[in-house]
Amino acid sequence: SFDIMECKEEARTYINKHRINELLETLTASLAYNQPENPSEFLVSEITKLKESRDNVTSAPSLLFKPEEMTAVFDIFDVSRSSFISLNDYKQALKTLGFPILNAKPAGYEQSRISRDTFLHEATKAATVANAYYAQ
Repeated sequence: SFDIMECKEEARTYINKHRINELLETLTASLAYNQPENPSEFLVSEITKLKESRDNVTSAPSLLFKPEEMTAVFDIFDVSRSSFISLNDYKQALKTLGFPILNAKPAGYEQSRISRDTFLHEATKAATVANAYYAQ
């Protein structure tokens, strides 16, 4: 017989195993940031980059966000233009990019003053890990 709870659990397991939520969050953030003229083409291109990175067709890991785009997100949170953001803003900025928070205690966390360089370093690491999510 058909068991809806079993089907839901199988779907949840599949989504978690293949990191579908993380992939969609990252692609959605990239779409919102880039606002391409043709979203479908853009998504195909981004997924192709991830696949090529996974298959080692490209020498460098594909980052859906370039460093200058990560810097732009940092700058959105750096409202005082001090080149520092709070720990909470650091976490929110990574979330905005669709990246996991790998380091909850980056340099400067004690004073809740995360520098642009620290943010870019942590965001690049998170992007690399996020790309690896899609290797399955």
